[in-house]
Amino acid sequence: MTIGQLVQRVARTESAQRILSRPRAERVAQVLIQATTVHERTRFVYLELSASFRLARYRLRRSGRPIYIRHNTVDPLVLDEIFYTGHYTLPDEVESVFAGLGRPPVILDLGANVGLFGVWALDRFPGCTITAFEPDTTNAAVAQMTMDANDVGERWRLNEAAAAAHNGRVSFLSGEFSRSRIDAEGGTEVEAVDVFPYLEGVDFAKIDIEGGEWEILGDPRFQELELPALVLEFHPDQAPGPDPRSLALDTLGRAGYETQLVYDFAPGQGMVWAWQPGK
Repeated sequence: MTIGQLVQRVARTESAQRILSRPRAERVAQVLIQATTVHERTRFVYLELSASFRLARYRLRRSGRPIYIRHNTVDPLVLDEIFYTGHYTLPDEVESVFAGLGRPPVILDLGANVGLFGVWALDRFPGCTITAFEPDTTNAAVAQMTMDANDVGERWRLNEAAAAAHNGRVSFLSGEFSRSRIDAEGGTEVEAVDVFPYLEGVDFAKIDIEGGEWEILGDPRFQELELPALVLEFHPDQAPGPDPRSLALDTLGRAGYETQLVYDFAPGQGMVWAWQPGK
């Protein structure tokens, strides 16, 4: 039994539930579980419960790969989602797509944040190449530190620009960590890059750009893509209708994808895997 499983088992007992109903105890339990993803558990817990912002380097418990996170932000939650909860666990059909390639995949990461998905991809697909987009300068700086620490050279590249269906400039809301996004009321302008040329020849795309996905999904070129597999997080921001979930699934279906909805995080927000049969 792992430490994380032990914490979860104890947390389900009646006496633990009474304690965990208190906000501080619930917070401590959450941090203890998050800490199981890294080797330096004691330091992780200490810094996260210190209630102060700290940038820290860790080694993932499963692979030893280095990562950087910012304590007392949403970064530990993203760490939990990817390396503990397993948000990117591949459906069997997507596993088959990658098995059929016969080589490491070429990956496009739209919305790199601090690079944790990229580290997951390096572990999951040894030898893969990753092209990432992240327009928030503070997120991109942490992502670059993680990239440098993993020392894979040109196999992992970062574009500090917003993923879009056009080239130009967009208004951007910065400083929101994983929720930084294109927003008409945003306080800064950032470069926007048409990602469709990058999607050509890619085997797998992760799209998590806080509402920016709708411009890409709505572009006629999306229906013509030969992209074998993708994972999409859809959001209510900028959605062209009142039901983002149905909009996302319908758009993917019209493009020839089979889909599997794996998470409904909140009203209008969720995560879906999609793959092209026979690719």
